[in-house]
Amino acid sequence: MEFPEMGFSALGAVNPGCNDCMSPSDLQLAGVALQMEPIQHPADASGADLQPSTPIRVQQPLAFSHPKASCMVVASLRQQANPILKYFTSVPYCLAPIAPDFLVGVGTCVVFLSLKFHRLHPKQLVQRLVLLQRCRELSKRFLLLLNDVDGAHASLAQVTLHAFHHGFMLVVAASPPEAAELLQQLKASENRAPDCLQPTLDARHAPRCAEVLRVLPAVNRADFVSLAKEFGCMRSIFLAKQQALQQCPGIGPKKVRALLAAFQEPFFPDTDARYSGDPLKPASGVMSKEDSPSASGKTITKDRKGREA
Repeated sequence: MEFPEMGFSALGAVNPGCNDCMSPSDLQLAGVALQMEPIQHPADASGADLQPSTPIRVQQPLAFSHPKASCMVVASLRQQANPILKYFTSVPYCLAPIAPDFLVGVGTCVVFLSLKFHRLHPKQLVQRLVLLQRCRELSKRFLLLLNDVDGAHASLAQVTLHAFHHGFMLVVAASPPEAAELLQQLKASENRAPDCLQPTLDARHAPRCAEVLRVLPAVNRADFVSLAKEFGCMRSIFLAKQQALQQCPGIGPKKVRALLAAFQEPFFPDTDARYSGDPLKPASGVMSKEDSPSASGKTITKDRKGREA
């Protein structure tokens, strides 16, 4: 029994005389073996096939490494039109079919993300981070974020959480030239020690206290030495009054104001009770010029007990 439209023939029926009236489902129920045969396309008089065979292209999987990653920045083919590539000046780069957006070293990958693109396609970032997180060939993972949207604090916080939960170090750039400079710095710092980016702090107490006070623009190292000799410890410096600070050699009024502002002003003035009211409204117990009797033109007389008449 032949089934040319289905591409196979049924052979060896149970009852040879009834093969013409049996359906393929009946043959399967009866335990008949179905032998698959390829469908033959009709050919023309010249013997050429009417349906020419087209070659099947097998897509090669994207690689997570590249042999040139040790000497240059390897960019993915997807980043060919990225404008940051034209700002590469100190480090060469090449294009290759790789899974990450950039390879800045052996085992060091960079995922490039535009904040504007992330707001349009928020789910794509997690898929890419999960794919690279599972790769054992990548030991260092960076997420380079181009902050090209003003005031997108919620989107920026979302990207920060995704980078933290998937083991990526977040690097934020404000412009394409800055993003290119960061990529070149990552490549240049590939074989450097970690302390080249953040030097180790001095273990001694006095130099570390000096670094705290020298954060203020008006205070230098000589001022710290003068304050240390006068007060002896950081607690006494923090609790010092204005007159005591002015008695220190080399500490003038400008430096005193800078120190008192750093020691006494709150970190968040909006939440402080002293700044919660109307800034144009005078403080309690202080009378403004508009509320004064002389400004209103009224004459107020008082009796012997001090009450207004």
